Amino acid sequence: MQEIVKRTIAQAIKLLNATGAKYKVIDKDGNEFGDLVVSETKKTNRLYPRGAMFRYYHPLIKDMKIGDVVAIESGEFTTKSLQGAITSWATATWGKGSYTTCVVGSSVQILRYL
Repeated sequence: MQEIVKRTIAQAIKLLNATGAKYKVIDKDGNEFGDLVVSETKKTNRLYPRGAMFRYYHPLIKDMKIGDVVAIESGEFTTKSLQGAITSWATATWGKGSYTTCVVGSSVQILRYL
């Protein structure tokens, strides 16, 4: 680490100590300063990247009109997770009770009726 960076960090720590602030500073070499406890970042149990499922099914159902039926192959997703995402979107967009879905083999079918 360059000397100017070390001195800048030392000066920042002096200022933080003078104010009575609680802090944790970790430099790029991993050296830690301060007493504040740093928690681990929360890991999600997400099976698929954020938005991947939406980008997959949305173009297929976004323009559905009353009476339309669309069958969506599950592809890389499980039929259960795909059906859940579709029903969530349909409820938020069209309202509860305006559609029905079912799983047939490896696809999710959706019928918009209101």
